Amino acid sequence: MMVNMNVFGTRLRELREEKELNQIELSKILNVVNSTISQYEAGNRKPDSSMLEKIATYFETSIDYLVGRTDAKSSNETPFDYSIIYKQRDEGDAYITIRELEVRYNLSKETVFKMIDDVHEHYKNQRVVDSEGGVLTHGPNSPGSGVLPEDDKGRDV
Repeated sequence: MMVNMNVFGTRLRELREEKELNQIELSKILNVVNSTISQYEAGNRKPDSSMLEKIATYFETSIDYLVGRTDAKSSNETPFDYSIIYKQRDEGDAYITIRELEVRYNLSKETVFKMIDDVHEHYKNQRVVDSEGGVLTHGPNSPGSGVLPEDDKGRDV
């Protein structure tokens, strides 16, 4: 995993200070010697993946935030208003928009998965039933009329 040491060190120090911890207190929490924290913050030492996970878990943030791949501190925080995904013509277009936002804003996987879950719930509640009781589906995976076959009628898709 590529770790931008300057970003990581700065963000670790900021998170530590937000919790009003000194380096010694954080080193005890993470079960490392205090010089390790000092070296991380100075950009002189690179944490391994298990330590990154431990730090992200403790500070309730993402590894993506720690290493500078996103500026969103938590998976609930995004650097933009993503209501645009609900303005798409159908569920398939909404998923395409999520992918475009992921690339443009370098979103963490946690943020993308949350967006996908939200879109699924949003469109699940908007499924339409035709005059014969078939569920009209949305998106690129529903060719033809969009009506499900007779044996699928009534099933939640």
